[in-house]
Amino acid sequence: MLKIILCVLLLPVLIFISVIASYEDIKFGKIRNKWIILGISWGLFIFSAFFVWRLVATPVTKFFYLKILGWPPDAIMTVFTMDFSFLGKTFLNFIVAVVVSFLMWRFNAWAAGDAKLFIVASLLIPVFFYWKSFFVLFPSFVLLVNIFVIFLIYLFFNAANFLFSEIKSQIRGGEDSLVKAKAALSKFFIFLKEKARDKKLWMRSIQMVSIPLVVILFFSFLQQPLAHYLKTDAFVVQSFFFASLIIFYDELRILFKKKPVYVSLIVIFIGVCIFGFLTQGLSFLPFLYSAAKMTIIFMAFFLLFQVLINFYIKKTQIRKIKIEELEAGMLIDISSLAGLSEKKEARPGLRIGGLAQEQVDFIKQRAKEKGVSEVSICRACPFAVWIFVGIVFTLIFGQSLISVVFRFM
Repeated sequence: MLKIILCVLLLPVLIFISVIASYEDIKFGKIRNKWIILGISWGLFIFSAFFVWRLVATPVTKFFYLKILGWPPDAIMTVFTMDFSFLGKTFLNFIVAVVVSFLMWRFNAWAAGDAKLFIVASLLIPVFFYWKSFFVLFPSFVLLVNIFVIFLIYLFFNAANFLFSEIKSQIRGGEDSLVKAKAALSKFFIFLKEKARDKKLWMRSIQMVSIPLVVILFFSFLQQPLAHYLKTDAFVVQSFFFASLIIFYDELRILFKKKPVYVSLIVIFIGVCIFGFLTQGLSFLPFLYSAAKMTIIFMAFFLLFQVLINFYIKKTQIRKIKIEELEAGMLIDISSLAGLSEKKEARPGLRIGGLAQEQVDFIKQRAKEKGVSEVSICRACPFAVWIFVGIVFTLIFGQSLISVVFRFM
């Protein structure tokens, strides 16, 4: 009964805000704060009202049955209320969602408006909707993964379709196009040979490969303790970690480059291997081989995904403009700023939500000094649409898309 009441009170407001935010994000490129304030205010009001009702539900119910209906004192009186544990999970999820959204905005994972809309969704989706993939501290992590995974799948298929269209156009272009294609392929192989001789690249690659390998081994050993004490499937946690690695690659790459982090991973890997051989003997070798094979498959897919998406974005989502046309709010291609400042020179931090006016002034000033006349900008993506799609998917399936795929497999 209470689940139905919560759905009636919260979900229509969430759908309304998501739809109108998606429309305004497409049309105007921004999400207005009044919808965010409406969603958070409504959610906090509803849950606060349930909290107050939880305190007075028993005496009010008894008064209604005994004084108004005239029931005898020994009659069975059903009290409809909400557990404090459910309210605690709801508010804890909301607080963690605020912290995570702020950190993602702070590290340029998404724009401020998108982060605020996710906070609204985390509050207005009752936590029992995550019953198939429930995380104790942060149930809305399922929603977060769904939003980005669905968006990346759409981007991946768009990129693949664009690549095939380019190949078809080259084939249909006749002999000249084939000559150009062969020349491009030759340059590509020369590029690969140069990269193969790059020792720093090999070290970075080994570091990146070691991360999923350690995670696979670590979570495999922790699967039973996690399932027993946290009531969480370690396999689901492991798959979510891989999704996070793909989604937040640029942010995590900076972290993994730090020597203490990398050394810690090596220590964990050695420790797990020693523990495995001591407890399982030579039977640990097939287990290690399976983990290595899974790591190679993951990294192959990961690198293919990165190359394809970067190719698609470079060809379709980036355009050059005159430096005089640069305005606040535009999304700039950071690689186009390489010639504007020295490596050690500080410049205002770039935001995924667009350039601030002081950043525009800084870039124009440096461009004038360096004699740079053009800069590349990216097309804005109405990400509120993908938040809405992630919300709908989560409400229907009650788990992440990753879990759905793995359960199907």
